Amino acid sequence: MKHELTYSVDTYPELPRVAVDEEIRCAVSLWAAASPRLRFQHVQNSEDADIRIAFLGGDHDDGMSFDGRGMVVAHAFRPPNGRIHFDIAEPWTIRCHEGTNTLLMCV
Repeated sequence: MKHELTYSVDTYPELPRVAVDEEIRCAVSLWAAASPRLRFQHVQNSEDADIRIAFLGGDHDDGMSFDGRGMVVAHAFRPPNGRIHFDIAEPWTIRCHEGTNTLLMCV
Protein backbone atom coordinates (compact mmCIF):
# COMPACT_ATOMS: atom_id res chain seq x y z
CA MET A 1 0.00 0.00 0.00
CA LYS A 2 1.24 3.44 -0.94
CA HIS A 3 1.47 5.99 1.92
CA GLU A 4 2.90 9.00 0.10
CA LEU A 5 0.46 10.41 -2.43
CA THR A 6 0.94 13.25 -4.87
CA TYR A 7 -1.83 15.47 -6.19
CA SER A 8 -2.27 18.16 -8.81
CA VAL A 9 -4.98 20.56 -9.88
CA ASP A 10 -5.50 20.45 -13.63
CA THR A 11 -8.28 23.04 -14.02
CA TYR A 12 -9.75 25.66 -11.69
CA PRO A 13 -13.09 27.37 -11.02
CA GLU A 14 -13.42 31.14 -11.36
CA LEU A 15 -11.60 31.80 -8.10
CA PRO A 16 -7.99 32.86 -7.47
CA ARG A 17 -5.78 29.83 -8.11
CA VAL A 18 -3.69 30.47 -5.02
CA ALA A 19 -6.85 30.43 -2.87
CA VAL A 20 -8.10 27.18 -4.43
CA ASP A 21 -4.66 25.60 -3.95
CA GLU A 22 -4.73 26.64 -0.27
CA GLU A 23 -8.21 25.14 0.26
CA ILE A 24 -7.12 21.86 -1.32
CA ARG A 25 -3.94 21.87 0.77
CA CYS A 26 -6.11 22.30 3.88
CA ALA A 27 -8.36 19.43 2.75
CA VAL A 28 -5.48 17.01 2.20
CA SER A 29 -4.03 18.07 5.57
CA LEU A 30 -7.31 17.00 7.18
CA TRP A 31 -7.13 13.66 5.37
CA ALA A 32 -3.52 13.21 6.54
CA ALA A 33 -4.45 14.05 10.15
CA ALA A 34 -7.26 11.48 10.07
CA SER A 35 -4.92 8.83 8.68
CA PRO A 36 -1.43 9.46 10.09
CA ARG A 37 0.20 6.99 7.71
CA LEU A 38 -0.81 9.06 4.68
CA ARG A 39 1.22 11.99 3.41
CA PHE A 40 0.31 14.27 0.52
CA GLN A 41 2.50 16.39 -1.72
CA HIS A 42 1.39 18.85 -4.37
CA VAL A 43 3.07 18.44 -7.78
CA GLN A 44 2.79 20.74 -10.78
CA ASN A 45 2.81 18.06 -13.48
CA SER A 46 -0.47 16.14 -13.43
CA GLU A 47 1.18 13.29 -15.35
CA ASP A 48 3.16 12.51 -12.17
CA ALA A 49 0.22 12.85 -9.74
CA ASP A 50 -1.57 10.00 -7.98
CA ILE A 51 -4.62 12.25 -7.55
CA ARG A 52 -5.69 14.60 -10.35
CA ILE A 53 -8.23 17.28 -9.41
CA ALA A 54 -10.20 19.17 -12.07
CA PHE A 55 -13.16 21.53 -12.20
CA LEU A 56 -15.11 20.53 -15.31
CA GLY A 57 -18.58 20.85 -16.77
CA GLY A 58 -21.19 18.87 -18.65
CA ASP A 59 -19.94 15.89 -20.63
CA HIS A 60 -16.20 15.80 -19.98
CA ASP A 61 -15.40 12.39 -21.51
CA ASP A 62 -15.37 10.17 -18.43
CA GLY A 63 -18.85 8.66 -18.74
CA MET A 64 -20.19 10.69 -15.79
CA SER A 65 -21.54 14.00 -17.12
CA PHE A 66 -22.30 16.87 -14.79
CA ASP A 67 -25.84 18.27 -14.68
CA GLY A 68 -25.11 21.97 -14.24
CA ARG A 69 -25.80 23.92 -11.07
CA GLY A 70 -27.31 21.85 -8.24
CA MET A 71 -27.65 18.10 -7.75
CA VAL A 72 -24.32 16.42 -8.68
CA VAL A 73 -21.40 18.45 -7.31
CA ALA A 74 -18.49 16.04 -7.78
CA HIS A 75 -17.39 12.50 -8.49
CA ALA A 76 -14.16 10.57 -8.17
CA PHE A 77 -12.50 7.41 -9.39
CA ARG A 78 -10.69 4.94 -7.18
CA PRO A 79 -7.03 4.11 -7.65
CA PRO A 80 -5.17 3.65 -9.81
CA ASN A 81 -7.21 6.18 -11.81
CA GLY A 82 -7.17 8.83 -9.06
CA ARG A 83 -9.26 11.50 -10.79
CA ILE A 84 -11.50 13.83 -8.77
CA HIS A 85 -13.88 16.04 -10.74
CA PHE A 86 -15.90 18.98 -9.46
CA ASP A 87 -18.78 20.56 -11.42
CA ILE A 88 -17.55 23.94 -12.67
CA ALA A 89 -21.17 25.15 -12.90
CA GLU A 90 -21.53 25.23 -9.10
CA PRO A 91 -21.14 28.59 -7.33
CA TRP A 92 -17.75 27.73 -5.77
CA THR A 93 -16.73 29.82 -2.77
CA ILE A 94 -13.86 30.00 -0.34
CA ARG A 95 -14.36 30.61 3.38
CA CYS A 96 -17.94 31.64 2.82
CA HIS A 97 -21.25 30.22 4.04
CA GLU A 98 -22.93 30.89 0.71
CA GLY A 99 -22.50 28.89 -2.47
CA THR A 100 -20.58 25.62 -2.64
CA ASN A 101 -17.72 25.71 -0.15
CA THR A 102 -14.55 24.41 -1.80
CA LEU A 103 -12.92 23.12 1.38
CA LEU A 104 -16.00 21.21 2.56
CA MET A 105 -16.43 19.53 -0.82
CA CYS A 106 -12.77 18.45 -0.83
CA VAL A 107 -12.87 16.59 2.49
